[in-house]
This record gives sequence, C-alpha cells and structure tokens, in this order.
Amino acid sequence: MPSKPGRIGRLYRDRPAALPAVFAVLLGLLLIAMAAPRLVAGLLMAPHDELVRGLSRGALGNGQALAEASADYEAALTWDDEANSAAQLATLDYLLAQSVGFDSDGGRAWLQRCLAAARRAVADNPSQPYSWVQIAIALERLEGASVRSVAALMESIRRGAYQPRLAVLRSGLALRAWPLLGVEERRLAAGQILLAAQVDPAALASVVPSPSLWRVVQDSLLATPDLLQAVEAGRPRT
Repeated sequence: MPSKPGRIGRLYRDRPAALPAVFAVLLGLLLIAMAAPRLVAGLLMAPHDELVRGLSRGALGNGQALAEASADYEAALTWDDEANSAAQLATLDYLLAQSVGFDSDGGRAWLQRCLAAARRAVADNPSQPYSWVQIAIALERLEGASVRSVAALMESIRRGAYQPRLAVLRSGLALRAWPLLGVEERRLAAGQILLAAQVDPAALASVVPSPSLWRVVQDSLLATPDLLQAVEAGRPRT
C-alpha cells in the first residue's frame, strides 16, 4: 500500500504551480526596469519634437531653443545612449556653432560637442552614413581639410553611397580636400559628384571651391553631357 507523501514531498509537489506566477512577476519587473531609461529619455526629448521636425525641413531654430534642446538631448543620452538621438544632438550642436560663429571660442566649443555626439552615434551604429559625414564636417571646421576629415567622409560614402540628400554635401567636402584624396577616394568622390549633379545641379555648382576644381567636376561628368551643361549653367561668372 503506497505511503502518504510527507511534508517534503508535498512541498516538492506544490512548488511548481507557484513558479510560473513568480517568474511572471520577475519578468514584468525586469521589462519595466529595461524600459524605464528609454521612457525617461523620450520624455526629455519630446518637448523638442516640433523643433526637430522643422530642422529636418530646413527651418532654422533660434539660439535659445537650440540650446535647450541640446541640453535635454544630452541628458536623454545619459539614460538611453541611442544612435539616432546622438546624431540629432550633433545636428543641434552644429547649428549652435553656426549661430555664434564657427571661428569664435563658443563656436569651436559647440563644434567639439558636435564631434563628440557624432562619434557616440557611430560607436552605437557604425553603419550610419549621416553621422560619419557629421564627423567629417566638424573636423573640417575645426582643423581644415585633413586626413581625419577625409577618412570620415570616405567612411560615410562606403557605408551608404546612394544617399541623395548627402550628395552635394559630400561633393563639397571631397572637392575641398581633393589634394588629400588617393585614387580610390577620388573614384568614390566622382560618384558623389555624379549623384549630386542628378539631384541638384545648381547646388553642386555652388560648392565647387575654386576655378581649378571645375576640371574635376567636368571629368566626373564627361559621360553625361546634359548633366554637365546643367551644372555649368550654375557656374559663377567672373
């Protein structure tokens, strides 16, 4: 005749029924803890959504609004170090540098902050071409065309060559640094010049830094005479 289960047997038998509930509570607490930093970061950035949307459409924010947004984005990143937010912070800091003058002490300080934010963005997401070009722009403003600014520019192109919104910007950066570019780098730059001519010929014409570099543009567009003509139409006449 089977014996009755003792106290230990009953505990062993009853415990599994309670475990799912315990695990569910623990999982819920864990999910809340994981979501809290992102929630706090979102609350810090939310008041500036309208400003950020305006900037993406080409609007210019005033200095105070930009500074407040920069401070809140910086605070948000201490809670959730996310690449897109860091890239947006870099944009805010660059615009603040522009507002006070790139060559002023304050402007250079904002550029350093822009550079740091863009580097945070690529540390979190190295495949982001926009942040690499932010690094190139900030470095060029801080130290002129350099090996470091060229390296960041080329990284941006390699991470995403077909980025129509970046084509004119990349072309200007490449042309200003042309003597520093090697054969492969010039090939990549020529591709951006071609894309920029397709996107906005007049804007491409405006970023050619000197008459001597028009030859580079012409060589890049030899196979597309219609595009070359459109770009030449925007060439400043002296």
